[in-house]
Amino acid sequence: MINISNCKIVKDIIKDVLFLGKSIDELEGLIENFGLNEKNIIAVRSSEKLHKKYNKIYVYEYITKRREISTSSFFQNKFFTENIFDWFIRERNRKNNLWLYRSYEWCKDLEMTSLVSKVLAIEYDLYVKLTNKILLKNILIKNCNLNLANFFTRNNNNLKTKYVFNTKSSIYKILNDVDFPIVITSQHSDGGEGVFKVSNIEEFHRVISYIKNPVIKVDKFIEGKSYNQIGVIFSDAIVVYQPSKQIIEKNELKLKYMGSTFKIDISEEIIKELTNYTYQIGEVLQKMGYKGMYGIDYLIDNKNNIYFIELNPRFQASSFLLTYNKQLNPYIAHILSFFISLKKLLQECNINKFDKFIFINNLNMKYYTFKYIKSKEEIESNKEIRIPPPYITIEEGAPIGFYLEK
Repeated sequence: MINISNCKIVKDIIKDVLFLGKSIDELEGLIENFGLNEKNIIAVRSSEKLHKKYNKIYVYEYITKRREISTSSFFQNKFFTENIFDWFIRERNRKNNLWLYRSYEWCKDLEMTSLVSKVLAIEYDLYVKLTNKILLKNILIKNCNLNLANFFTRNNNNLKTKYVFNTKSSIYKILNDVDFPIVITSQHSDGGEGVFKVSNIEEFHRVISYIKNPVIKVDKFIEGKSYNQIGVIFSDAIVVYQPSKQIIEKNELKLKYMGSTFKIDISEEIIKELTNYTYQIGEVLQKMGYKGMYGIDYLIDNKNNIYFIELNPRFQASSFLLTYNKQLNPYIAHILSFFISLKKLLQECNINKFDKFIFINNLNMKYYTFKYIKSKEEIESNKEIRIPPPYITIEEGAPIGFYLEK
């Protein structure tokens, strides 16, 4: 067990970090186990339960009385244009470091101002490169030792994974060779946005009308289960955490991410294999200068074949469940990776064992499952429900909230 919660160097680094979170709920484990200062946190959302518990934290939707679809647009636009950021730092007598859920194009520029010392997110140009599925596939194939026939390409009779120009002439050529169902993916996707399961010609026409970018990825649809695994990259080591199973639902034609569970039903051999892939991909990112958290989505079919789905160069929706412990907490590890090597960190915490690859599993977690709530009918009294109070107007398409289970 790697307990860093009482380490002086960790406390010294954390006290100077400002947290811009999607919600208070995702930071609950950090507040409980690492004593975050409530005045150092701004959140876009919060459940009613946590807003009452941590009432000194600024929550945007409790000011506007409205839950919006996108938390990213808040940090992209309103956080600065509405002078919230000026207010947030006004009374601090020195520059602080800034924690973000993901990278934005203004992150590096912000370090040039007198407001922020360091933005704790990956370089934006690297973020853009890694979120482009076409570029990423080529980077990994060129630099990884993953010689699996199906890992990057879904071979199935007539259809292999194809990247095609999104025009009618190009698409119709594919349709002559394909057996439905297929999966069509935009260059960029987030939480299932931009990923479509297509079962017939009519659905195909609808999907093509949704996607505006010129290049799309076409795969044979494979029955299986989706898993996610996160890691944190230090300059000298990579930490990989136990995988979770993703809850994926078909919403219209979209394959929509709805939550995750760490109660997984795969063998130790498969977990070991997944973990090895996550580590190898992490090594490629490490050589590119990547620091901090990353996540990999995998598909495992009924024959235990493993397929790579995508890389997420940011925090994962499920990763906050891993923060309800005092081990090498992934959020804290992400922050520390920008300041110190893992070997030096462990020495400072009087932990003598060091390895360039560390796998953390068997965590004593407070919750093992979370799932987004789509309707009020899903709210059940036997679950840990996290929803806003009734006076918050929920914009169409925005999440009502989620529930947690042990």
